[in-house]
Amino acid sequence: MRRPSRYTPPQRCSPDRLRGRAMTIRQRRSMYELAEWDPPSEPMWAGTGQWLTHVLPRKLAKLPEAEAFSLRKWGVFVVQQGATILNQVLANSLHPLSRMEAYRDYASLFESIRPPAHAAAHWQSDADFAEQRLNGCNPMVLTRCEAPPHDALCRAAEGQLAAIGPGWNIQRAVDQGRLFAVDYTAIETVRDLIPADIAYSAPTALFFAREDGRLWPLAIRLFPLSHPGPNVPVTPETGAAAWALAKLHFQVADGAYHEAISHLLETHLVTELIASCLHRNVHPDHPVSQLLTPHFVDNLAIDALARTSLLNKGGPIDSAIGVGARGALRLVGLVWSSWDFQRSSLERDLARRGLDDRDRLPGCWYREDATALKGATSQLFTQLTRAWYADDQAVQTDWELQGWADETARADGGALSGFPARFETREALAQTLTEIVFRASAQHAAVNNGQYDRYGWPPYSPTSLRITPASDAIAAGRSITDQELWGTMPTRAKSLAQLSMARVLSAATYTSLVRTGDSPAFQPEVDPLAAEAIQAYRQRLSAASETIRRRNAVLVSHGNTPYTYLDPYNISRSIEI
Repeated sequence: MRRPSRYTPPQRCSPDRLRGRAMTIRQRRSMYELAEWDPPSEPMWAGTGQWLTHVLPRKLAKLPEAEAFSLRKWGVFVVQQGATILNQVLANSLHPLSRMEAYRDYASLFESIRPPAHAAAHWQSDADFAEQRLNGCNPMVLTRCEAPPHDALCRAAEGQLAAIGPGWNIQRAVDQGRLFAVDYTAIETVRDLIPADIAYSAPTALFFAREDGRLWPLAIRLFPLSHPGPNVPVTPETGAAAWALAKLHFQVADGAYHEAISHLLETHLVTELIASCLHRNVHPDHPVSQLLTPHFVDNLAIDALARTSLLNKGGPIDSAIGVGARGALRLVGLVWSSWDFQRSSLERDLARRGLDDRDRLPGCWYREDATALKGATSQLFTQLTRAWYADDQAVQTDWELQGWADETARADGGALSGFPARFETREALAQTLTEIVFRASAQHAAVNNGQYDRYGWPPYSPTSLRITPASDAIAAGRSITDQELWGTMPTRAKSLAQLSMARVLSAATYTSLVRTGDSPAFQPEVDPLAAEAIQAYRQRLSAASETIRRRNAVLVSHGNTPYTYLDPYNISRSIEI
């Protein structure tokens, strides 16, 4: 039986407690004040012009002291940054004349840190290039084609299908749900912001789900159909070096979209809005706040650091990513203008993109692990909302909870499209809490933890390329030499900036997801039902971890790449980096 506790919804509190809670919430509303984020008016962007075309998500006007990094966290940053600086100094000192024109030149970038072994060994692999769309650090864009794209890209892909097996053509691939595309033509919208010495492309690629279950690349077009210059789709038949360069152009675009949208917007900034509105409306003693707040640890601080340093002119992102910080933020604004909380749920996203078909894409481990974790989290909140609220009416009369929902969704509040403006049932509340915790933990891990594995070896997944005649040659349908391919690779400075950024952003997990529910409100002596739900959740996470490890052992035994990013013990409980 539950004994009287301070950790309750407001309608259970005494009048004295209610007055105290109301006063605390008023104070917190001033601490967590929301403001517009307008980089062109920020000092760091002074004089750069009005380059944003859409409004960005709202931000905290000022980071509260309670949200600042701990000394331990600052220590992690110092160690990580110190290691990358030492590596840069050694690499530049020991190899001052390296011109970055061969494999050995990129190997010379690693003096005091280890290169990502898999990327260094498989950077030209077609199979690995395709699998990144499913299990890399950006499994968020690949989409099944509902109709054949009748253009030159389609015709180029059809030639590749014929080589895969007799009877295969584009129409048959579409009819059987085996044709997939990744479209980065949105990069065209930031073309004017890309530095003059950085190669530009806004590619589209077609992939085929083979009958053996492997995804396979077919053809890549570097520019949108409206591009005025040469724009011949590239395939392996164009030549090995030309095909390799086309894949690198694609990786540059993928890296820009991944960092700006899949990572920054859809995990960091969305969660910051939800957290800020929660702190402004829900008392810390509320059981929802008690559970969610640990999942927000360091999120607000890392976002504040991003706005004042990481996204600054000449900062790590501006230096490493080809589109620059301004290009990344324009992409954020473009996607945010139509982004929707409910439509972006895991289930709806997988269904919309046709990735929920296990028969045609059996090796999508992101889908398998994310779905299992989402289900486990959903069970947790179904149990907890039943423990917290006797019925749906109890949810409806919780004015702190309803104030949070209203402000998060309201146009003059968080303006988070698709967030429920009101909670009517325990089930609806449980679904929303599940979405929030999943996004702040597992979804962030899926797009964050593999960054060094993928970006740490620049020839595997560069975030920028040099402007050379080679890119024009392949766009015109001509082959190039290996020497021309290497000459287009990132410069030494860009490569060091890229691997340093990737290493810092892939820092080890601080507090794992398995630690969910360790706040005082969920101790057995305070709330036995909630404590039981938390314990069951942790057991489900441990079981999921064991399943993932057994599967990965089988993958390794067959020479395949293990997928470790969504092992619950590798998932940080919050967006801490």
